[in-house]
Amino acid sequence: MFIYIKMATAQEVTSSNNNMKSFGEFVDNISKKISNMGETWNGDFNYNSLGDDIDSMIIGMTQKLLNNIIQDNLPKTSGVGSKRKGCPGLPKDSTLNIPESFRQEISQKFNMIMEKINSQPDNIKALYLDMMFLTIFHERAIPRTGHGKGNRSIAFYLWHEMYKHMPETCLDLLYIIPEYGCFRDLDNIMNHYIIDGDVINEDVVNRCVDVYHSYICKDFYTLFNIDMNTMSNYVIRSKIESTYNKIKRNENNINKKPYPKISLVGKYIGRENKKFSFIREPLIIKMFCDGDKQKYDNSTAGFKKFTQVTLRYLQYILNTIVGTVEMKMSSINYKDIDPTKMTSGASLKYRKYLLNVDFEGDERVYNEDAQDLRERTLVAAMNNMLNGAGLDSVKLANVIGKMLTDSNSDSNSDEREIVNAQFNSLFESIKDNLTEEYNRKMLVWEENGCSPSEKPLDPFNVIATIDVSGSMTGAGVMDAAIILGIIVTKLSNIGNTFMTFSDNPELITINVEDNIFDIYNKVHYSPWGGSTNIDKANKKLANLMNDYKTINSEFTGEITHIIFTDGQFDPYFVQGWNSSNAPSYYSYTDNSKYPQEWNTAVDRMEKYFTKYELSIPNTIFWNMNAKSPGFPATSDMRGLQLAEGLSHGMLVSILTNACEFTEDNKGIKKANVSPIQSFHKTIYNPYFENVTNSVHQTKEGVFNSDTNIEFCNNFIKQIN
Repeated sequence: MFIYIKMATAQEVTSSNNNMKSFGEFVDNISKKISNMGETWNGDFNYNSLGDDIDSMIIGMTQKLLNNIIQDNLPKTSGVGSKRKGCPGLPKDSTLNIPESFRQEISQKFNMIMEKINSQPDNIKALYLDMMFLTIFHERAIPRTGHGKGNRSIAFYLWHEMYKHMPETCLDLLYIIPEYGCFRDLDNIMNHYIIDGDVINEDVVNRCVDVYHSYICKDFYTLFNIDMNTMSNYVIRSKIESTYNKIKRNENNINKKPYPKISLVGKYIGRENKKFSFIREPLIIKMFCDGDKQKYDNSTAGFKKFTQVTLRYLQYILNTIVGTVEMKMSSINYKDIDPTKMTSGASLKYRKYLLNVDFEGDERVYNEDAQDLRERTLVAAMNNMLNGAGLDSVKLANVIGKMLTDSNSDSNSDEREIVNAQFNSLFESIKDNLTEEYNRKMLVWEENGCSPSEKPLDPFNVIATIDVSGSMTGAGVMDAAIILGIIVTKLSNIGNTFMTFSDNPELITINVEDNIFDIYNKVHYSPWGGSTNIDKANKKLANLMNDYKTINSEFTGEITHIIFTDGQFDPYFVQGWNSSNAPSYYSYTDNSKYPQEWNTAVDRMEKYFTKYELSIPNTIFWNMNAKSPGFPATSDMRGLQLAEGLSHGMLVSILTNACEFTEDNKGIKKANVSPIQSFHKTIYNPYFENVTNSVHQTKEGVFNSDTNIEFCNNFIKQIN
């Protein structure tokens, strides 16, 4: 525990007060700054909040929406090999995975934001309601195209909270949930309103069923070129049964006829008597009884069997067309499993099945086709032909970390080939998405007149720093941080080196062509686990940049520096860090060792770089821990960005949001961006425009005014 006096210097509090109209306003502003003074767990200065405006409150909420708390709360497997024990199944309503205390915290922040939004004039209210919906979808979106955090449980919880305020809009947005997430999301949302089989909110459940039904109708039209809703039940059955038989014959042919492109809805319709089977009956009622439950309940047993078998046939058709691997696995159809066409998640999940090994690493079955599948899988892996683009980097990191600690390392060498190939696929996908987004923003910049200060920064001029202190290990986020650092370093055009920091910063150079396990091992076994000395890390980077400046006088330091951390920095020591003045975590420390003025890590960072007349790097603080108190900056600070998450979800947007370096009012060159600007660019990306369109089209509340909608659209145009 540390004791010191928090005092703001006159220079710090007056720098933004030059335009104060009265002494009272001046005093109010100083008081506001003092009240926002916070500290890290380790005693360094930071900020209690990003600001008290609505934008800052939303960003402040999202900064703490991370899955590490949820992961800690999930049941764990125990044992290894054949003695490996399973764990209880997860709830149908995945928001129950969120600890109660975290749910209450989210609700409190959400409701404070909504209270402030509801106090605004209608046009401003519309703008921020739109922003809240976009925030929810950004939280959920699977980052297949480089946009979204991929957090299911948290996004669903936010949806439930928003439903209390804007029910009709929330219901309408369910139709585009599969576009940004997957169909299983509908089951999770629906089961929040089903208790012990009893529906407590028919509006939500019926709308989820209708979304499933709408996609089935689209696929039916694709297959038969006719609207299913205009046909009798027996004509529907006739067409489905006929196609069912044709597809079964086609699947037995050596030269199969190609299938049309359809959705994945068939894959997610719950199987009979399985976890998510609730959807089946209401879906059947929708398909065959026009949604009339009483009509279905009063029908004969023969009719019910007729509808159930028809749906079963339809599911077979839909799953065969999209190549659902689980169906082939259950029928022991090794020949028709093509590892190169499997989804990213399936390849990772079923890697032992593909390799025909059990949990001990021994051969699972003596079957020629299974052996052939194994060989085809390994060839695909060695040729980097396995899919990994849809993977969550944190899931991959956890698998890699676990495999590296497996005592029987020889038994999983083939598994490593699969995981390495999937990592390579994920990396190439991120690189492609980053290139595409950068090119899009460059094109927009050119169309808008090529203003020098608005030119997007090259996202590949980046260096990564990874916090490897003890608090990162304690939060269970070290693996996630390491893999993010590796990805950024492989993306970088300015070298193959990144920095880790705890007690002392370490430079780690990797061979980007190495296997991910070799790279990961090199990072994992570097010194780590101590305190969190961000100052030494920033000093080291400033010194390196200055050394290079002596070689190349034109170098100004205009790069991006992304720091993966929980933000729990140690307090700054006037004398600098060494073994004799390391802080004691077990006793009180003399105040005199600390500067008695408001001096955050960002303030100190600025001094390190300006000392050498360098630009302040476009610094991105990437938060890795939902529990960490405070923030390293406020939302209006120029030259900084804030990101969060255990996965790579925000990487593409955060690396392409900043613009060219320009001088601030002190003559210091900084990137033309702030946390608020970066947040706006992220959520108002064209990828999410369907969300805004749907919100506006519902016409609920303030969106029933064309003037309010026009106001929102004009704001979005300024961002994009």
